[in-house]
Amino acid sequence: MSASSSGAATAGALAVAKIREALGELGKLTVAITQFDKKTSVQSCAATAQVILDTISQAPLTMGRTTVTVQPSGLFACFQRPYSMPMSVEAMLEEMEFLLRRQIVLYVGIANDHHFCIFPVDDQNVSILQGFQGSYTLVDWFAYRGDGLLSKKDLFANLTKLFSGNAKDWIDAALTLFAYRLASVQPSFAARVEQEMREWFGGAPYVKSYGYKPL
Repeated sequence: MSASSSGAATAGALAVAKIREALGELGKLTVAITQFDKKTSVQSCAATAQVILDTISQAPLTMGRTTVTVQPSGLFACFQRPYSMPMSVEAMLEEMEFLLRRQIVLYVGIANDHHFCIFPVDDQNVSILQGFQGSYTLVDWFAYRGDGLLSKKDLFANLTKLFSGNAKDWIDAALTLFAYRLASVQPSFAARVEQEMREWFGGAPYVKSYGYKPL
């Protein structure tokens, strides 16, 4: 699957290639994560996301919205203050979809404590890059899932399922997004990873935070 000639696609594809060059070998990844935190596992999804973001640039992450401000209405509105309430899953996914039209890397952090990065590689497709604590490194991911390519349509269909509150759906989505279900060649440890995913996502996932930085 190749990138298109659009600016965003070129920037996204080049950024993924930059990550592969900088972190695609275990020695390089280990050095980068050790510099980030000497006590952190090379499989740490949080550390992996951080070194991916740092490799792109030292620009700060701009955090996405997770709440909306509600203006009081009604007879006594003038006596009431605006208040905040959580954004709906649909609204947050719409924000993410909008962001992925731009030349950015999107960071997403979800419960139960998983972190990953998404790059727009062309108008229709994205690349998901990640490690997974206790299961695999970014190097493993590159080895068996390549650049983690997925259509935007499938990405958001699976994110919708991931945050649906339905256990069958969120497990199915987790296995698609974070395990090796889409690998053209299954690694010897694919079954172990799948079982670990089922255990890891025992409770309903939800968005804890998300943010972006320019490519």
